[in-house]
Amino acid sequence: MVSDIREIQVKLSRVPADYAVYLGKGFDTVEETFDLSLKPDIQKQLEAAKERAKGFDLRNASKGLIRFAGVDFLIYPYGGKGFLYFIETNDYKISIGNPSVNWGVSVQYFSKGLWSRGYDELRAEVDKVFAALMEKPERRDYVKLRRADIAFDLFSKKFSAEMVPGMLSAVVALSGVKKQMVGSVPELVPCQEYASGNRLETITIGSKSSLQIQIYNKTAEIRNSSNKTWLFDVWRQNGTDIDFENDVWRVEFRFFGKFMRERNIETMADFRLLEADLMEEALLTRRLTKINRKDSNRARWALHPVWSIIYRLKGEGHCLPVGRVISLEKRKEMVENLKRQVAGGLRSAVVLAQGEFEDDRLHFLLLDVLKILKTDPEHETKVVKTLQKYRFIDEAK
Repeated sequence: MVSDIREIQVKLSRVPADYAVYLGKGFDTVEETFDLSLKPDIQKQLEAAKERAKGFDLRNASKGLIRFAGVDFLIYPYGGKGFLYFIETNDYKISIGNPSVNWGVSVQYFSKGLWSRGYDELRAEVDKVFAALMEKPERRDYVKLRRADIAFDLFSKKFSAEMVPGMLSAVVALSGVKKQMVGSVPELVPCQEYASGNRLETITIGSKSSLQIQIYNKTAEIRNSSNKTWLFDVWRQNGTDIDFENDVWRVEFRFFGKFMRERNIETMADFRLLEADLMEEALLTRRLTKINRKDSNRARWALHPVWSIIYRLKGEGHCLPVGRVISLEKRKEMVENLKRQVAGGLRSAVVLAQGEFEDDRLHFLLLDVLKILKTDPEHETKVVKTLQKYRFIDEAK
């Protein structure tokens, strides 16, 4: 922790009772590095599985299937970034480097796994898998925490109204900390140059080299890209009946290796012990404040209501895991996309054959396509590969 953190004056804003509803807190990403080496026979199995996976459609990043310690993994048909093998479940990804390299194994725990099962359950499963894959560790301190992201989720219509270009001027950070805004205009410009009516969706304070805080519209992110509607179940744990279609904001604290090493944090146990202190440091050195035009000394400005809420809750426990989450939305979306692709292909084939589109020609073309499917000697093999490829599709990440 920085030497003068305790000397920073903390002034909290008064937060009206109807300003926001606190929805929960939890790990959203965790990454660990392990000083472990593959067993020779396991490396042979992985190499063979990787070769088999190359028979899949690489253009769609398809992967093969392999099983260790009762856990099914997808294996990538390639390595990269210093790693020989990548294997993953829907909850975490294991990257495995050359056995001769120290600290050559890493695990990234995914958001969905952390919220639905919790870090402790995932880590216990990884340890079981490593007992089957790896030689016994030669040292007791064979694991290091490389990254830990903690997310706070709040429902607030009032904060939505405040998130307009110009909000960046409310950020007070230590010298050298990067500040960035992403709004409804594509280019990064000074806040005062945004046109009126624009709405801000993201503020990022800091960088991924140390400590970063990001504030973003979580409901917009779910609606426009991630489709993580299973988070609604997490948010409902507090008994609220809020409509989560809009106005849920996430404040995400991302602690990276350099930041943690400087504070002698090596493991998850170290991090948990100091979590409240780390949150306090993050909130006070990368502050969102309530602008006070009457005081030119920004360091004296009170913390913004959102920061004040989180400051008071920094020692709260994490949400309870909600259990395995199944979502059919991704499957439905993919089926619809494939149907559109088939329709487009059939249209092109009819026009190429006839010079124009005719229903009668389409009928005969459909019969030809059905015949090709039924007479394909590799049909059953392709069916099995498709089932393997989309084995985890209904489990939202």
